[in-house]
Amino acid sequence: MLLVSLLIAAGCKDRYEHFISENPYSATEIIKPADSSFFSPGDTIEIQGMVRYSSRYTPEIQIQWKSNRDGVLKTEYPNAGRTYTLITSTLSEGSHTIYLMAMTPEGYWSSDSIHIINQLPPKVILKSIDKRDNSATLHWTKYYNDDFVSYEIYRNTYENAYQWGEKIGTLTNISDTSFVDSTLIISKNYFYQVVVQNKFQLRKPSNELMIVSGIFYEYGKILRIKMDHGRGYIYAQTPRGLLFINSKTMVAEDSIIARVLDFDMDKAEKYMYFSKQYEQKIYRVDMNTRKVISEIPTSRDVDQIACGRSDRLYYQAYTNYIGSNPVLCIDLNSGAEIGSTFPKEMYNGDMSVHPDGNTLYVGESQISSSGFVVFDISTDSFQLIYDWWGNTFAEPYVLMSNSGSLVYWENALMDDKLSYSNTCSKIFDFSSDDKFALSWSKLMNTETRQTVKEIRAEYNFGVYNNDKELFLYFEREQTSSDKAINRIYRYSL
Repeated sequence: MLLVSLLIAAGCKDRYEHFISENPYSATEIIKPADSSFFSPGDTIEIQGMVRYSSRYTPEIQIQWKSNRDGVLKTEYPNAGRTYTLITSTLSEGSHTIYLMAMTPEGYWSSDSIHIINQLPPKVILKSIDKRDNSATLHWTKYYNDDFVSYEIYRNTYENAYQWGEKIGTLTNISDTSFVDSTLIISKNYFYQVVVQNKFQLRKPSNELMIVSGIFYEYGKILRIKMDHGRGYIYAQTPRGLLFINSKTMVAEDSIIARVLDFDMDKAEKYMYFSKQYEQKIYRVDMNTRKVISEIPTSRDVDQIACGRSDRLYYQAYTNYIGSNPVLCIDLNSGAEIGSTFPKEMYNGDMSVHPDGNTLYVGESQISSSGFVVFDISTDSFQLIYDWWGNTFAEPYVLMSNSGSLVYWENALMDDKLSYSNTCSKIFDFSSDDKFALSWSKLMNTETRQTVKEIRAEYNFGVYNNDKELFLYFEREQTSSDKAINRIYRYSL
């Protein structure tokens, strides 16, 4: 129990404007402590005072301790030392004015008082936090005392931090017991507390609750994702196979276990095709049943694949050595290989087919060189249209827009005539009308190259979903202080 002494003695009259003396034969005064001393219910409070009085009334003066809330606390009579003590641990909770009074038989009296606050610091319980894609709503219990001033909401990025963190909101209505934090960065850890401030300047934080911002699906490493807009599924390639993730529930409902090298969907989103490491075949999947329904034999090991017209599929051969990696075309009706880029020497890379099925774009890379090659494939003869090579490494990544009017390669966003105005950061996907592109931390206007929206998230790559939301993949490797993170987040636009 806390033992506190409040000394009431002579001197320092100017500290107490409420000093009263109507008794010419006695006087009481308070020296210390200052007004509004704080205690918690159950604490032992010791108050000491001194009364000066005339010897005429020494045996007859009555000394009384009194509270404005609890009434008379103690009655005693003069002693030789003229000092008096009140020890109590039963004061009711709340604000008290404690009086020391000296009274004569005739009714003369003198008194002084001190203000004591006997209550716990105000506190509420942070009950829950509801997450949305890029916001969080906090809910806490209501504070009921009449000394309320405000709720203060604090946010930190570290657990049990010495400081409460950043104050992100203040509410002055006692009935407001929820708060929306819309300034989150997706994939971050946040720790919240709510602090009640009362008129006595007492403050104590609530319990701490933590969230990982964003609605997400968590798995191991993910290599790439593609969106099935019609069915509302995210298809994720992992080192162990393919995942079929429901974009509404963010739950993987099915999977195909295989060492997948690449996959693509036909333009009608009826079939999915994927390749496996060191195999001379391509697997066809019914996207309704998510089951492999056939295998298409190939003459070479298959690396990258790309769907063209409904009856055409393209793949780049895989070898363990540099050079002689042609792109070949398969007639899906007969299963025959009907054309290739050979003898054009090709390298490991990426490719994309124009939506009309007549043009193939290939990005290639080696350790010290890179290339961008375009073929006319309208007659299955692979007629070379454009051939560019450089002496520096460039990522082979190629992305065609939905309408085919734009193609991205190596920080260049080009039109279908392969002309561009300036460079841009890497593009991961296009809106349905190709007016906007998802890039690093932003949506970009594809015509002006200007940022139209900042994306408050950390991510490695992502895709559009019907222009209403994004799905963003974030990866962080394990360190000595942080665990590895591999998550696909939903981000509403």
